[in-house]
Amino acid sequence: MDTVSVADGVCDVSWWLSPLADGVPNDAWRIAEERLAAAEVSQSRWDEWRTILESDPDIGWTSEGLLQGHAYREAVRAEVRAALEEAGYPDTNRVIEVYSDISCSE
Repeated sequence: MDTVSVADGVCDVSWWLSPLADGVPNDAWRIAEERLAAAEVSQSRWDEWRTILESDPDIGWTSEGLLQGHAYREAVRAEVRAALEEAGYPDTNRVIEVYSDISCSE
């Protein structure tokens, strides 16, 4: 679980990985698990995802903290996908998905 500070509070994010196909190679699991455990979100990546999420007209963010928490979550998910792609498991044929639960308090 990650606990991240956001505007006026914190968000707790719990993570799990799930296969999207049968027979996911052990190497893909190892890469995804390691990247998820070591993921560090730079402020620029966090801001990038905040901008992407904020621009979605279908989402009505109820608070800045919630938006920031979700931006952090998406940045971590993107790190795992990038690590898998670098190792030869392209996102166009995703074999593992990163799921999460997020709870923010302000």
